[in-house]
Amino acid sequence: MFDSIVKSLGLDAVYYGNSLGLWLLSGFSALLLLVFFSWVRGVLASRLRLASSRPRMSSLSRVSQLIADTSVLTLAILSVHIASNLLSLTAKFDHALWSMSMIALTLQAASWLSNLSSWTLTAYTNLTNGHAEGPSSGASALGLLSFLSKFLIWMFALILILDNLGINITALVTGLGIGGVAVALAVQNILGDLLASISIVLDKPFEIGDLIVVGEFSGHVERIGMKTTRLRSITGEQLVFANSELLKSRIRNYKRMNERRVVFSLSIEYDHDMSKLKRIPDLLKEIVSHQDYITFDRAHLKSLDPNSLIFEIVYLVPDSDYTVFMNVQQRINFEILEKFREEGISLARPTQTLEIRDGNTKRALQEITLSEAEDSASRNLKT
Repeated sequence: MFDSIVKSLGLDAVYYGNSLGLWLLSGFSALLLLVFFSWVRGVLASRLRLASSRPRMSSLSRVSQLIADTSVLTLAILSVHIASNLLSLTAKFDHALWSMSMIALTLQAASWLSNLSSWTLTAYTNLTNGHAEGPSSGASALGLLSFLSKFLIWMFALILILDNLGINITALVTGLGIGGVAVALAVQNILGDLLASISIVLDKPFEIGDLIVVGEFSGHVERIGMKTTRLRSITGEQLVFANSELLKSRIRNYKRMNERRVVFSLSIEYDHDMSKLKRIPDLLKEIVSHQDYITFDRAHLKSLDPNSLIFEIVYLVPDSDYTVFMNVQQRINFEILEKFREEGISLARPTQTLEIRDGNTKRALQEITLSEAEDSASRNLKT
């Protein structure tokens, strides 16, 4: 029936083994397929975009954007390839269409994966940052990781395209492997710092602005670079650490301290009535509990030192700010001094007691005192 229609329309001329009518039918089919694929792409993208507005379905917006960004050229090549099945083509031409379709699909898949890698890294960083405003603490390392992931994706896509074109890629892959090993050995220290930078960005043991202590050094994190991390110390100078060495160290991050446990002690003289000594823990509890914003933990007579009684006090400050802690401690110290003076309780002072038992000891003490006086006078004259 189709042949009779073609003859009646005068489209039975043969070109490259197919009639003109068959060529027109194949072209019209390709156009219809392109319109159909574009319509399906638009419908899927809009439906997924609508579904992403629902709770716990926000990730569908990324899939919707991937579908919407699908290349029209890829859809056109696939449409032509499918429509070409209506024609009787040579093996060479058919293989060329197949190769074009595979190349288009490979490039499209690489584009999808590249966008997905960028979105995944960004989403992970925002999640670990708690969606904080401002620039990311590891923007440079994140950019490097994004570049490396995209480079690997497109390199793999290129290898697949070359293999699909009939090019022997064995020698190329071998050369890339040997070259990669040589480069890695030559710059292994730099690569170690780069990988450590990526680890810092992903694992986030600290972020910009955090107060950290590394060994005997402490400071606020100013910059997390691809090779080094820089801290501004409390005394003002800048501290620079290699990322690989930094991760090998034990890091204390005070910014993430939820509450500060404060332990301090008081030295009280022995020369007090037992009733006053027994009242000291209750007095300390009353003083600390009276403070706002903190939680009293305990107060005890900890130990009996040779020269004084040691009372230990513990309380909790629900803030990591050192200034807040010092303000609280200062108020507690003033109230302790005031309360102890009212109660007649004396803090211990560093003293020494010399017991003289006979005259010889007394004379020796006088000689020692005279010798010390002469030494002091001699030092004063020299000065």
